[in-house]
Amino acid sequence: QVEWLKNEEPIDSNLDENIDTRADHNLIIRQARLSDSGNYTCMAANIVAKRRSLSATVVVYVDGSWEVWSEWSVCSPECEHLRVRECAAPAPRNGGRHCEGLSQESENCT
Repeated sequence: QVEWLKNEEPIDSNLDENIDTRADHNLIIRQARLSDSGNYTCMAANIVAKRRSLSATVVVYVDGSWEVWSEWSVCSPECEHLRVRECAAPAPRNGGRHCEGLSQESENCT
């Protein structure tokens, strides 16, 4: 009998169509999601013994993406207005790249 564990909990591939435990006992993660991050261990058992593999750590990096720009602010006394956006759609996680570009723009009011 061969069983896969994630963070010491048994994996039931019937409950998650993204996880596939193959007949050759390989574990396949079809499309890595943030929730798939963790420590994976293979455990094999028979009548005589039980063996565990070394754990493999899976880290899913999530690159940041910009939210939409805010509305332009009211004009300042210097005749400028600005708008902002945040790197939160999603925010970078687990070492993923931060958004490229400016988080704030300003221009002269016309």
